[in-house]
Amino acid sequence: MEQTITIRCGFSSAVLALPESDLYTGVRFDHAGVFREIRRGEDVYSARWLEGPEDPGRHDNVTGPAEEFSAIGYERALPGEVFLKIGVGLLRKEDGAPYDFTRSYPLVHGGNWSVETGKERVLFRHLMDFSPWNYDYRKEICWEEDGGLSIDHLLSNTGPAFLEGSVYNHNFFTFNGSRIGSGTFAGFPFVPKGDWRNWKGDAPVGRLTPGGIRLDRDLSQGEKVCIEHLSAADGEKTPYNFSIGNMEAGLQVGVRSEAPLSRIQFWANHRVACLEPFTPFSIAPGASFRWTLHYRFE
Repeated sequence: MEQTITIRCGFSSAVLALPESDLYTGVRFDHAGVFREIRRGEDVYSARWLEGPEDPGRHDNVTGPAEEFSAIGYERALPGEVFLKIGVGLLRKEDGAPYDFTRSYPLVHGGNWSVETGKERVLFRHLMDFSPWNYDYRKEICWEEDGGLSIDHLLSNTGPAFLEGSVYNHNFFTFNGSRIGSGTFAGFPFVPKGDWRNWKGDAPVGRLTPGGIRLDRDLSQGEKVCIEHLSAADGEKTPYNFSIGNMEAGLQVGVRSEAPLSRIQFWANHRVACLEPFTPFSIAPGASFRWTLHYRFE
């Protein structure tokens, strides 16, 4: 069974796992467009960041632009009943505990997948036919002529119930394996505000600047930091427009979209630093929602 597809444009390439491959069997992230590597020439913008043996079932065994939809129907489901993860399928709720994205809930129904490929593009399609959650989800990943990469989504609600929740992109970029520290940066076209969180309870390891985020030191193994509720400090609408990179590697990725934002979160450990933009959706029966992400590799 074929495991991956590679799309190319000039010196740029992206390797993606096929939805029903053995490379990612976790039930957290959308199985459409699970990146294995993004490369431009000799520079690797995203590659595996986890340490230790590869575990396909691990919930975060992904890299690059990894997307997750919120769980739908979990709170209403009784233990033993099913709930929905778009791009994954129907999962079984095992007990009365709150939803936990790190848990490996049993996959009951994976829906129907199809893939159309070309040299510079790949189209994933996921059909779910379990009422009340019926949908037609299409995700096309395409290299653009200017060397950028677009990820176009079309989610059509073909069932009798609203599809409501949020979707975010974790953006796991590794920049030639660069360390996470003083060379790591994020940039915004606005003055940001947000709430620092350090799992060890220490003081913040970085700072918000007038145009972004900077870290003051290298993160130690096992250390995690987060900035929650990132938004424009002036209270204006926060645009879906940012960059993240590493000055030591001399690489950065710019991301923009017209999709609405509910919040942005910054998360980092000693291996990877990520900006996570969240997009809300509420799709009535018979309606569709379309959004496109644009990536530039510099």
